[in-house]
Parts: sequence; C-alpha cells; structure tokens
Amino acid sequence: MIELLRGKVRDLGEDYLILDVGNFSLMVSVDLETSSSLKIGEDVELKVQVVFGEEPRIYGFLSEEKREIFRKLMRVSKVGPRTALKILSFSRVESLVEMVNSEDVESLAKIPGVGRKTAERIITELKGEMVNVPAGSSKVFEEAVQALVALGFSRQDAVRAVKMVFKSDKDVSETIRQALKVISKL
Repeated sequence: MIELLRGKVRDLGEDYLILDVGNFSLMVSVDLETSSSLKIGEDVELKVQVVFGEEPRIYGFLSEEKREIFRKLMRVSKVGPRTALKILSFSRVESLVEMVNSEDVESLAKIPGVGRKTAERIITELKGEMVNVPAGSSKVFEEAVQALVALGFSRQDAVRAVKMVFKSDKDVSETIRQALKVISKL
C-alpha cells in the first residue's frame, strides 16, 4: 500500500491539492491546516491513506500523528473518511484527544459534520486509545502499546504504562521493557 508521497504542489483547494509525483498528477484530500500551510510550486512529503470506496481517494497529512488519528476515527462506526478529515480540519490533534479522553461530548458535537450521536460514538469507541504523544514518535509509542496488548494487558493499562516511561529517544524494545515493569505494579 502507498504510505508516502513526495512531489510538487501543482494546485491547491480548501480540502484538496494536486500533487505532481513523477509523471503523474494526483488529487489528494487534505485537512484545512495542510492546505493553508502549503504553496503552489512547493515540494512536500505527505503521509497518506488510500481509501477504497465507489471511487478510490488518497488522504494526505503532514504528520504521522494526524494520519494515525485519521485511521482511528475511520474505525468508528458510521464515521467515514470525509467526516474524519472534517474533524481534523476543525480541531487540533491535542484538543481532539483531550475532548475524547475527558468525554466532552458537547465540544466534540460542535465540530461541523459531527452531531451529538456521532460524538458519543467517537468517545465510546476511542476513549483510552487516543493518546497525545510527541510528533514523530507516535510509531514507537503505538508499537509498544500494541505489544503489551498482544501480551494480554488491556489497552487502557498498556497506554497508561507506556505514557509513564515514554521518551522519544528510546527504541520500541526498551520502551516495552520499562513499561512491563510499570504495568506489573498497576
């Protein structure tokens, strides 16, 4: 699957860009922050998610953290890629994580395209999974959590333990070793 696109911005819209990649020009759906931070003619590297539906679409993000949040939002029942992108367009990752973890249905429901029922569903399905980690290090964090879950610990306990020991300069195995020491005391 396609993970990354590098190219030159040919055209920009509010929620898309046209990216010249080699001999191809690709339309990539993006959030408002991404489209407003880029300029036509600029070279860019996007972390992407391809979604197959009636017509395949490419969704692009400047950070791995945003792509991961996008993927989590799409796992929520009745939240498709367009709604997930809209949520990321109208809320910063940090505030979205805070809304979910603090069960702030009212604030989440105020995001365009998200009603009260969808907000409740997002909170129910993602509470404890939405963690705020330093940009660029979410892969190590998530791999450590997944390893602990595979060992039989609950996701909530795994997230809590990894949060307590996480440092961006540690590799996955060291993070897991230290988290195991912590989780055994929880």
